[in-house]
Amino acid sequence: MARAELECMRVNKENARASHERSKSQDGAIIKSLQGQLKELHQAKADLRSVEVENKSLKKEITSTVGYAAELNWQLETLKHESSAPTEPPRTICLPGRSARHNMTIPNQAAVSSSAHNVLHMA
Repeated sequence: MARAELECMRVNKENARASHERSKSQDGAIIKSLQGQLKELHQAKADLRSVEVENKSLKKEITSTVGYAAELNWQLETLKHESSAPTEPPRTICLPGRSARHNMTIPNQAAVSSSAHNVLHMA
């Protein structure tokens, strides 16, 4: 009987060792899987940051483009208004006691505002 008990203990010990090895192997596989998932998460986080930076850049570009479009629209409306305004001939102001060469010619208002507008935008 002692022999049977010893054999049973040996088998139990081998089974425990085999079970432990299987458990270690499974743990290793789980750890490798989790490490792979962690690596994927880090890559996704880096990709997200890259997209956020690109979005900021695009927002700035869109804002700039919208501002430029608004400026062009304002210029177009100004030109439409000026072209629809009735044109008046330039006026000449005669200075009292002066000869004709000292007279001043004043252009019509639309030409003045357009010239002033262009000068402001060139500055």
